Amino acid sequence: MRIAWLSPIPPQPSGISEYSVSIVKELSNYAEVELWTDMDNPPKYLEGMRVVSYRADESYARRLREEYDAIVYNPGNTYLFHSQMYELMSTTPGITILHDYVMWDFFAGYFLEHKNSLREYSSFLRAYYPERWKELLNRVLSDEEKLKYPLSEPIIYRSAGVVVHSNFVKDMVQKVATCPVKTLYHPVLSTDIEEMDKPYLKDGRFKVLIAGEITKNKKVYDVIREIGESKYLNYIRKLTRVIVVGGGPDTERVRKLIATKGLGDFVVLEGRKPEKELNYYINKADLCVNLRYPTFGESSGVLIRALQMAKPVVVANVGFYAELPDDAVFKIDPRRLNTLPELIYNLMENPDRLRQVGERAKRYVYEHHSIERFIYGLLSFITEVRGFKPIHDTAAEVRQILSEFMSCPTFGYERELIGKVSQVFEDIS
Repeated sequence: MRIAWLSPIPPQPSGISEYSVSIVKELSNYAEVELWTDMDNPPKYLEGMRVVSYRADESYARRLREEYDAIVYNPGNTYLFHSQMYELMSTTPGITILHDYVMWDFFAGYFLEHKNSLREYSSFLRAYYPERWKELLNRVLSDEEKLKYPLSEPIIYRSAGVVVHSNFVKDMVQKVATCPVKTLYHPVLSTDIEEMDKPYLKDGRFKVLIAGEITKNKKVYDVIREIGESKYLNYIRKLTRVIVVGGGPDTERVRKLIATKGLGDFVVLEGRKPEKELNYYINKADLCVNLRYPTFGESSGVLIRALQMAKPVVVANVGFYAELPDDAVFKIDPRRLNTLPELIYNLMENPDRLRQVGERAKRYVYEHHSIERFIYGLLSFITEVRGFKPIHDTAAEVRQILSEFMSCPTFGYERELIGKVSQVFEDIS
């Protein structure tokens, strides 16, 4: 079996890059796999795997259709590494691994930056959300609205099959999908470690690690603020280090908070780190904090890495994270983060509990998130999707025609009829 795997690759700064390389290395033991990237001047081979540099034109689309048994797309929520991929998906559907359920940032960047066309963006929103497109175009959406109007439908409709990493996302995708949808949990990947000369990581203090992109919904700012205002502050400050590894749009706000609260003696901002260095920080942590609220359907490679290294992790009890076993992580209500400092205080005094939870986490993740389980599930899904293709092609074509009619302002009562026809094809598919 020949598989084309379309994805950003290192050194492109995307979590999908490392994810794809690790999976393709393992998948290459079972099939002939080639990495397709839109990077300019990529290496011809990456860790022994052949790399194809592509552009979204008909010659590459024809190659995908004629030379491969399966196509796997890995879109993410940024236009920088995925615009060409999206354009290929539009003419040559394949299996999509949906890393992000909410795709507003991608499409805003794709139309307004990549294509520099407000007109096309307006028409696009009108086609998918005809009743509210003006409102959605002209204001910033709340987090709750983004889940209601995720703008992932264009990706889903252009897919022959969709892989998601949680049942939480699967339930939402199946409401609009005209193709098979399968949950394959985010697999366990490499945990190679690169030692670093960081004395504070060896000073005997209790290490609390927050790792990943620093965005508002990951609650880094809120966690540090709650610790800084807690009645446990003096105790935590004396015996603990809070280490933040990562970067992102909320970094400067976090930096100012640390300075304002005078927390620089025990809160350390380390910035982004390569994978092997990040693994070193995880390995040295006594407790990891990995929060998402609201959740936009994402899973977390950093979380899976921490669990496989037997690290106890605090998560928000929502979405994918709520699906984790209660005895393998520490779950908190993300609307009550003031409970976190007390939890840290109690866990510092209970190393046996930390160790037990970490051991259960490791057993769980290797049983349910092994890369072998992921590969077996993916190959099985490829076979399923190939058998479903004639039905999907017909349903996708009808849905596209109907969506164009639905966007027409002259349509009134006809919408009800179109909706019923659309539902028939959803039921068939």
